Amino acid sequence: MLEKGDLVSVVIPAYNTEKYIKPMIESLKVQTYRNLQIIFVDDGSCDGTAEIIKEYQSEDHRVEYYYQKNQGVSIARNNGLKRVKGKKLFFFDSDDTFENDLIESCVKFAIAQNVDAVLYGYADKVSGKKKNEHVFELHGNFRNDQIAKEVIPSFLGHSYEDVNEWLKGKKGLRTGKEHTALWRIMLDVETIKKNNLQFDAYLSLGEDTKFINTYLLFGESIGVLERTLYYLTIRAGSANVTSNGNPILMTKNKIKLIDARKQIDSVAIKGGINTNEFWQGTLIFSAVQLALRLSHNSKASSKENYDIYIEYLNNPDVQMAVKKYSPVVVVKSIPFYMLKWNMGKLLFRLCKLLPESVMNRF
Repeated sequence: MLEKGDLVSVVIPAYNTEKYIKPMIESLKVQTYRNLQIIFVDDGSCDGTAEIIKEYQSEDHRVEYYYQKNQGVSIARNNGLKRVKGKKLFFFDSDDTFENDLIESCVKFAIAQNVDAVLYGYADKVSGKKKNEHVFELHGNFRNDQIAKEVIPSFLGHSYEDVNEWLKGKKGLRTGKEHTALWRIMLDVETIKKNNLQFDAYLSLGEDTKFINTYLLFGESIGVLERTLYYLTIRAGSANVTSNGNPILMTKNKIKLIDARKQIDSVAIKGGINTNEFWQGTLIFSAVQLALRLSHNSKASSKENYDIYIEYLNNPDVQMAVKKYSPVVVVKSIPFYMLKWNMGKLLFRLCKLLPESVMNRF
């Protein structure tokens, strides 16, 4: 049982963020909750990141610094996780900022609502102003089976029904979906350690999706604190921006995520829960999205773009998802029907003829 004043751990992986890390450190310094274990894991930075962290460490006894050769964010987080001593845990990014009472607010909320984990709001911050503030569609607290039925569908992906509702224009594709990033949740350490949860080093993108959904399968309670507490820095070197700007890398990551989601399904089925239906629509939507992005990708040859697209289409799980999917009958469904009619290759070629502005819808 969490009590006010219990130790709370914060793990921050850092890689070449000397230009951004000082504001994040300032956010840590002014946290109103003081009993903290602050763990920095330097993922082989070759700029001034280490020096900035060590200076902070010399000023604050709560700060721990660990260095590893560059191996990626998943291994960095795992190395931090090994050293966690607190009852609750936050994973922050080294280039973001947050409200000075973020940790205290989550601890107080968890105690008041008697929940193990807490989701909280986030936004972009540009020139000191909030932008793109997250609007929650999850409300209240969830316990035991409620988490699998009502929370996981918002985190794991899109169902066939989600895609059809989007095709009919009844809701946006992101409607009802939550960001899977770990910087927007206070986690329960006992749940993590009891179930030996770790980050998948095989994934260069989507490691959060696998971790948070696996955590939710084991979690006993979670509450939604509907207040914006965390602020994102969007920069060219971040993993999401890199992947979105590189359709070949995006496709490879999507293929890896299929296996990651199947592993979540395997954990879920042991508890009598079917999570597979929550993400099959993602495979369908991605097949159309990738046809658009790869056909317009000038960073690789036409053959490279086409070959990786066919590799995605030929994935057995994608083929099964296409086979089982029944698109609604609307004009917007034409590319989805083309997939059903085994015309994916033609779809790729036709997408080349479309203006790039169409990609913004996907």
